[in-house]
Amino acid sequence: MSNVLLVSGHPDLNISNANATVISKLKELIPTMEVSDLGALYPNRKIDVAAEQAKLVKADTIIWQFPLYWFATPSIFKQWMDDVLLYGFAYGSTGDKLHGKKVIVSVTAGAGIENYSDKGRTIEDLMAPIIRSIDFCGMEFVGCVTEAGMLYMPGVMPEEVLAGVKTKAVAQAERVAALVK
Repeated sequence: MSNVLLVSGHPDLNISNANATVISKLKELIPTMEVSDLGALYPNRKIDVAAEQAKLVKADTIIWQFPLYWFATPSIFKQWMDDVLLYGFAYGSTGDKLHGKKVIVSVTAGAGIENYSDKGRTIEDLMAPIIRSIDFCGMEFVGCVTEAGMLYMPGVMPEEVLAGVKTKAVAQAERVAALVK
C-alpha cells in the first residue's frame, strides 16, 4: 500500500466521538497510515510548516478528515491550508511538490442529513472550495466521504445515540479505506 497521510482537522479529538472513531478504525484498516492531528500538535495554532510540508511530500495518498463547522472546515484546518499550501510549494510556477498526490475528503456533520439536503444541495456541495484547492495544487481528488447525524451530547441524549454515531463512523472509515485501496 502507498504512503498514506491523514490530516485531522478536528480541534480536539479528545472530545470527539465521530472523528476519533473514524481515525481509530482507519488506523486498524491502514496500519502504516501516518496521522497529523492538528488539534493535538498545534493547540496554540503555530503550525510547523516545514514539518507539515514534509509529511505531504512523503505521502502518496492524503486523507483530509474533519467535522463540518458552520458549513465549512474548522478554523485550524483552514489555517493549516493557508500556512502549508504555499506558493512555490503547492502552486505557482515552481509549486509542484504535491502534483499527482491523491486526496480523499472525509467529513462528519453533527446535524441530520435533512439540514444539508434542502433545495437539492448536499454536504459534498459544501466542499467545492476544498475540491477546487486540491485541483489548484495539482493533486487528484479521489472522492468525498460524508456522514451526517454524527452528534452525541452526553447527559442530553441516550447512550443508543452514541452507539449509532460510532457505528456510522466505522462505516465511514471503511468507505474511506476502500477509496485508498
